[in-house]
Amino acid sequence: MARPIALEDAHQMILGKVQRIDRTDEVPLDSALDRVLREDVFAPLDLPPFRSSAMDGYALRKLGQSYRVAGVSLAGQPFSGKLKDGECVRIFTGAMLPEDADTVVAQEVVMLEGERIHLDKDVEIGAHVRPSGLDCQKGQLLLPAGTRLTPPAIGLLASTGINKLKCTARVKVALAANGDELVKPALPLPAGCIYESSLPMVQSLLARLACEVTGAECMPDDPVRISFGLQALADKSEVVISIGGASVGDTDFIKPVLAESGSIHFWRIALKPGMPMIFGQLKGAVFFGLPGNPASTFVTFTELVAPCLAKMGGAEVSKPLEFEATLGSALYK
Repeated sequence: MARPIALEDAHQMILGKVQRIDRTDEVPLDSALDRVLREDVFAPLDLPPFRSSAMDGYALRKLGQSYRVAGVSLAGQPFSGKLKDGECVRIFTGAMLPEDADTVVAQEVVMLEGERIHLDKDVEIGAHVRPSGLDCQKGQLLLPAGTRLTPPAIGLLASTGINKLKCTARVKVALAANGDELVKPALPLPAGCIYESSLPMVQSLLARLACEVTGAECMPDDPVRISFGLQALADKSEVVISIGGASVGDTDFIKPVLAESGSIHFWRIALKPGMPMIFGQLKGAVFFGLPGNPASTFVTFTELVAPCLAKMGGAEVSKPLEFEATLGSALYK
């Protein structure tokens, strides 16, 4: 039996065998969560697009200590007049500054008498003014190609008025769980059987990677039916993930089926849990044969399948978080 491949070698082999898919989607912003940008996105305008107030107070052109209140500037309802010398405008946070104003005085340092204000203390010219383009300027790179769109990224794009994005199309992934003992949740559980839990788990992991699941099936321990079923899944997918049946038991048929119908790049990795994992090719699809234990399924998917799907989907590939720790007691298993 061949020695297990090192985890880092498995990483390199998998990523060396796959390429980014060529298909592109135009995606509305409200449907873009977790999608991957196909191209750089640049700011179409300055943000903020106008000078605005960072405080509730009074906007004025700094000349003295006393001013007549000439109007009000609200967010979305700017003051439409022109300030004269010695005049100010009542202004609120986020509201547009009048053209001739250069300073905002916080309301806490102002004494109001009728239609006039008096400054309790001196203020610096430019205080509490947000200049146009403070957050970003027109033409500035907002997000590079390969960015996976998170909620903050979507908020940033929305703030510049962007509503449609070119994203890499979803990677088409098919799933198959293998085993006579597997029963779908909510059905009666016969003696000696267990509920199938890995398919829902992997489907949820794929949803977070913005993949398209083209099929999810439970297959019996029958090599003929497994071979037919996996090839049918490969016909409509770019990646096939098989769960269970990847080890050396009498009913573990994935390795011989793949050897006959496709090709095997490696089998078994130096990883626990997760050693009996298969990576290969089935027709035109990338093939992963994951071990059936749910913990092993999760570990091998996170360590090896997820980076592969990220590269195929055009995203930057990053390794899972690693850190060193010291055992406080003996580890027996």
